[in-house]
This record gives sequence, structure tokens and C-alpha cells, in this order.
Amino acid sequence: MTVKRGKTRIVIVLGKIAIKLPRLYLLPLLRSFIWHINKSRKTLKLFLKRELPRYLLRGIICNWIEFTFYENSRLPILAATYFSLFGLINIQSAEGVPLEMEDVDLWVQLVGLTNEAVWGDSHAFAESDNFIVANGKIQMVDYGSRNTQKVLLKWGNKMQDNFNLSFKRNYSK
Repeated sequence: MTVKRGKTRIVIVLGKIAIKLPRLYLLPLLRSFIWHINKSRKTLKLFLKRELPRYLLRGIICNWIEFTFYENSRLPILAATYFSLFGLINIQSAEGVPLEMEDVDLWVQLVGLTNEAVWGDSHAFAESDNFIVANGKIQMVDYGSRNTQKVLLKWGNKMQDNFNLSFKRNYSK
């Protein structure tokens, strides 16, 4: 069993299955709520609009977006998301091995393969932890952002078909 903590979710890998749970930031949420209540009704509306999603709902939203994107696109570059309970829990395929590549080497390749489109979500595409290798090809395991999905819709097939798993950038001059 492996546990990974991201900004919005916790991932528990059990064999060939990954369980994704939203991270809930209850203490910061409570502090923000108390601060907004002490200010005014206007700031309470801001709390409901901005802070509640930030501390409580982001992981749920990412899970749900990830599930629906997989269901609608079925892109080969995506690790399959089998199930979502309204974003409260996602069950995803973990069939593959971690991508053993320096982040910079991943980034250099993806920038070239996508005509720099990965700049639209540099967080998702610049970290090798967001990818696995299955059947000799890369698959993305973290695609819960709309910006990531836009890039994958346009460039996903090219990224997967042309990605060089043994690429190592030459750092000498």
C-alpha cells in the first residue's frame, strides 16, 4: 500500500487500484468561517463563494471532473477511472509502473510534443508522479483540471504515441 498526498486529494494505491479521496482542510475552513462571521454578511457571502470550495470542495470537484472526463473521452493516455461516488471517492486503475524520469526530461519532451500547449497546466505536466507506464506507453493519472483536459484532448494521442521513455536531456554544452 502506498499513500500519496496532493494539494486537493489523497491517493491510496492498493495493488492495481488507486483510491482517490478529497483532502478536507477543516481547521483553515473553520478559521476562515469565524473570521468572515465576525466581519459582516458581505464577507460571509464571499466565504460561501470562495473559501468553502477552496477548503472543502476542490478535491471533490477534481474527482468528479476526472471521472466524467474519462467516461466521455476514453483517451488511451488516461489511466482509467472506473467509479466515482459523486467525487467523494474515485476508483482508478493503477496498472502500470511509475514513470522513472526526471521531471525536467518529462517537461522538455511534453513541451515539444504539444507545441508548448502544456504551459496551460504546467503543474500537471511537469511532474513525473502524475504519469505511469503501462504496456510500454505513458498514461496520466492526475487529470482533474479542465486545463489539463484541454491539452489532452488536442495532444494526448501524440503525447502517448511519440513519448520516448528513455529520453534524457543532454545537459553538457
